[in-house]
Amino acid sequence: EKGGATIVRRALVAVAATILALVILAVVWPGAFQHEAPEVGIIRSLAVLPLNNLTGDPEQDYYVDGLQHILITELSQIRGLRVISRQSTIRYRDSELPTSDIAAELGVDAIVEGSLLREGNRIEVTVQLIDGRSDEYLWAERYTRETPNVFDLILEIANAIDVEVTTKVPQEPGRLSHEWTGPVDTRAVDAYALGIAHLDRFTKDGIRTAISQFQMAVAIEPKFALAWGQLAVAHAMHALFGFAHPRESVEKWRAAALKAIEADDQVAIGHSALGWVRMYTGDFDGACESFAEALSLDPSAPYAMHGDADCLMLDGHMDENIARVREIGSVSPFSVMHNLPLCSHLFMARRFDESVTATKD
Repeated sequence: EKGGATIVRRALVAVAATILALVILAVVWPGAFQHEAPEVGIIRSLAVLPLNNLTGDPEQDYYVDGLQHILITELSQIRGLRVISRQSTIRYRDSELPTSDIAAELGVDAIVEGSLLREGNRIEVTVQLIDGRSDEYLWAERYTRETPNVFDLILEIANAIDVEVTTKVPQEPGRLSHEWTGPVDTRAVDAYALGIAHLDRFTKDGIRTAISQFQMAVAIEPKFALAWGQLAVAHAMHALFGFAHPRESVEKWRAAALKAIEADDQVAIGHSALGWVRMYTGDFDGACESFAEALSLDPSAPYAMHGDADCLMLDGHMDENIARVREIGSVSPFSVMHNLPLCSHLFMARRFDESVTATKD
């Protein structure tokens, strides 16, 4: 019994000593036991799901998708907010998955979903912002506008979401406003939307059709910066995919990129497209400047992120280069086009096992 009491006393002394050590550690190093609590209500990332086409006409899907693409472009300008690329959200069209499951798959805090009805010269858009962690509806609104005012409508929606999203990053006044506001010819928006639909196919015929549609859009509306930018991207794909001789495309590619910047130098895609034509023609310093400008306007732009990674590689910063390429997967997790660079960059960094693993993933 005496021996048992001794064992108990020793155990109590050990426990007391441990507690005393923990108290001292907590005093000397206050952060040792502080776990950062989840920032409830803070939204640092979101995805815009394909809008539901309520027209009953499948031929209008391209128009609905085009407006989703423009909305993503606007939201991507919000500082401190990571926005998932359209290429990774297409798979959720007509999905029956719960919002929380979609948010988990995409790794985002919030989901934007909605619907669009187009009748004659009027459109009605309903939009909701949903917390992807709790499925709580944070904001919802319905808008009815004349179709020529579609850009103002998208800008109004983006600004409303900007107000609701708390990123803890100070915003610049009027950050989402562009130089071009007011009515836009509906034919130009239709051509742009159809061009996006064909460009996403990554086929020879699709790219050529996209080029003709973007050309039509800018012929109708010469200040359509997004259309100029996508025209530059289409010419780049035409050349890089081997569908045309590079000499036939590179100057058209450069000219369209410069036109995009001239139309609106606050639209990232023009700077990104110019960066790639500069990289392609050997102007590496100019390319890196263009990619930096693009990312200052749209931190979630996958092509600009890829270009920035290449600049890091050219400067010999291989670890930073790989980290940058991995970031592309966070904004475009389900796009083969945007995830292929990881394999090649790991290979060039002589991290062969990781390259093989990335190929399998």
